[in-house]
Amino acid sequence: MITARLALEQNRDVFALPGPIGSLKSRGCHELIKQGAKLVEEPADILDELGINDNNEEGSGEPAVPNKALAISGAKWVSRVLGVIENHGSLFESIKAECELPFQDLHRQLIELEAEGLIHQQGGRYFRTN
Repeated sequence: MITARLALEQNRDVFALPGPIGSLKSRGCHELIKQGAKLVEEPADILDELGINDNNEEGSGEPAVPNKALAISGAKWVSRVLGVIENHGSLFESIKAECELPFQDLHRQLIELEAEGLIHQQGGRYFRTN
């Protein structure tokens, strides 16, 4: 609840995963949903909310491209972000400082890169996928 309050104070989106009805441990998430937090049932819900989704229909004969920006070869931000991720992994703040991108833009780009399988996150660090 503290994290949700801080997110709202910083004008950030709040997402909540509902829990079992009647469970005392679920009350906080259910209250957040009542107050307008975005309901999340699966990771795709977050990607859809951020505008990162697969617009191609299955069987259309076209390869699925979840992010149009990634479809553009040589997209400047892709190489920029990937270029600053160290072999031993990089923290978000380090990547942000190197790329000089706004928090929300970098966060969205990292999610897109992870969805594309170009990077993965482990222990708070981002790593390039080989």
